[in-house]
Amino acid sequence: MTNPKYYDAKRVAIKKIHFQVVGSPQTSFKLFQSGSVDETQISGSWVNNARKQFKNELKIRQYGQLAFIPWNNYDKTTRNLNLRRAISYAINRKQLAKHVLNDGSTPAQSVVPEGEVKDASGKDFNAGVTHKLTYNLATAKKYFARAQQQLGRKKISFQLISADTDAYKAVAEYIQAQSKKISPDLDVSVRSLPLQQEISNFSNHNFQAGTLGWSTDFPDPIDYLNLASKAGVINFTKWTNPKYQALIDQINDTKNQTPAQRIKLQQRAASLLNQLQGVTPLYQYSSVHLLSNKVKGIDYPLIGYQKYEYGSWK
Repeated sequence: MTNPKYYDAKRVAIKKIHFQVVGSPQTSFKLFQSGSVDETQISGSWVNNARKQFKNELKIRQYGQLAFIPWNNYDKTTRNLNLRRAISYAINRKQLAKHVLNDGSTPAQSVVPEGEVKDASGKDFNAGVTHKLTYNLATAKKYFARAQQQLGRKKISFQLISADTDAYKAVAEYIQAQSKKISPDLDVSVRSLPLQQEISNFSNHNFQAGTLGWSTDFPDPIDYLNLASKAGVINFTKWTNPKYQALIDQINDTKNQTPAQRIKLQQRAASLLNQLQGVTPLYQYSSVHLLSNKVKGIDYPLIGYQKYEYGSWK
């Protein structure tokens, strides 16, 4: 119901909104298809179905959420830097985003999503991240050989857990397939779990590697850089590095730097994290919605959620 005391009440045109909670993108798609809802969010394979059936009502927008691999730093195998680097170099992020997900997601350039913030020159944050996340299978093989030497064994295996959604299952299977290209001596098994169970496994350190996403509600790269800081809420196994933590501490000392200097420090931290693989960035999410042609005024921002109060009937 509308609130007459809302500060921008004059712009609110729709008097009442009916919300319906659904459990899957399939249900969302079917409800929109039947005309039971005027707006809904979809993901996974249902995006392609929407491209075919609802081209003019499909809204795909870049979203400030970053998918990444958290590694178990307490596990002897997955705390090995050269193994992590081998996996990262074996991932073709462009292929992952365009052909595996194919839902508007884009390749990660660092742990900070594109469009999150600009530097002093007006360029995107990631333009100033010097160490890039590149695909290079030959380099991946070299790092794997070093991991074999350091771990003292020829055959190396670990398990990758993921949430049991279409998208995360596809991502996990892609990483598994790419790992086989590194060496027949590398075995990555995958296991899909309900999201809450996966989070529980992370919190209890009952994992070796996984896939996870993180979004923010304020435009500052620090919220993503904290994924690998000592104080990071979801730095589950407390990965740390003295150089990286020193940069984080500098970034947090906001009184002794200008905004431009702080951005440069954050870019240095993101570049260092790409090298050290405290977490392994994968892709940036897209926000995919079906919106009836009868509705106008609803947009989908990079950070946060759509403002239904500004919607209206055409």
